[in-house]
Amino acid sequence: MESRSQHELEPAKIESKLKIVLAYLSCALIWGTTWYAIRVCIQDGGYSIYPAIALRYTLSEIILAFCIGWLFLRKKTSIAMLVNKETPWILLTGAIAGFGVGLLYTAEKVIPGGLAAVVSSTAPIIAVFLASGSRVENLSVKTLAGSVISLIGIILVFHDRMSVSPEHAGAVGLLVANSFMNATSNVLMKKHISKSDAYARNFFFFLSAAILVWGMAFTVGPCTIPKEPFEGAALAPTIALLHLTIPGTLIAFTLFFYLLKNTSLSKAMTLGFVTPVLALVVDAFWEKQAIMNLNTYAGLACVLMGVGLNIFLPQVKSINRSKVNPET
Repeated sequence: MESRSQHELEPAKIESKLKIVLAYLSCALIWGTTWYAIRVCIQDGGYSIYPAIALRYTLSEIILAFCIGWLFLRKKTSIAMLVNKETPWILLTGAIAGFGVGLLYTAEKVIPGGLAAVVSSTAPIIAVFLASGSRVENLSVKTLAGSVISLIGIILVFHDRMSVSPEHAGAVGLLVANSFMNATSNVLMKKHISKSDAYARNFFFFLSAAILVWGMAFTVGPCTIPKEPFEGAALAPTIALLHLTIPGTLIAFTLFFYLLKNTSLSKAMTLGFVTPVLALVVDAFWEKQAIMNLNTYAGLACVLMGVGLNIFLPQVKSINRSKVNPET
């Protein structure tokens, strides 16, 4: 009887793992292109930094509001399902992420998308240690080893691509700060948010981010929005904004929240190592600023090796042995 029930559960496990893999690959492919899209969105003739972010989240909110309204009409959701004790945590994580994205966009005014993605890949390293320190997840030997290998790869890819100047150094500092914000937001989400409806989670997350960034748009400035967004020099930035809104925000974040709920934080955060690889490839075709040499190929191999170690190697002994939340 026991072996039969285990046999019946096997297809469900395979289907679950397949969904996780597809969600992971989709996030990687989408976010690998958003770094270049950000550069296009805020280029001359396009949108200034904070309005570009605020519009991205506001458009996402409008689409989500229509979806939630449709669910209400069909009586498939309710206020009680949308608002619960996790809502304040969703609002907090959205605000933290929104502030971090502001730092990211500011940095991309100086640094190409692929290189910004490489610097931002420090987020998984930060998340691993934040999660360990806050007892969200144990720090396993394989996670630490994979992170170190991937970090070595990032250093190899990036070290000979950085123009030494105060402006570039400041941009790198902003990207590291964004990585810390990103890691903090994800750790808090993993620890405190697990039961909220997907629509509610996205709605309140982007609502909080949008309110914060609109406030920054009107206080920090400049607040430039093209008068004719689908004409002339504004056309490409507007297309980039729509790409950032629908695939880059609505679809990718929904899939990422699914990953956070159904796999470990350390595995989900390895996307921070994969997307820089794709972003550099996009730069090579579009910005023509990603020069591929021996160091680059060695670095990319290290990044992929570290990610593979985290994802595919069986779990090994944890470094910290205190009791933490089990992996779902």
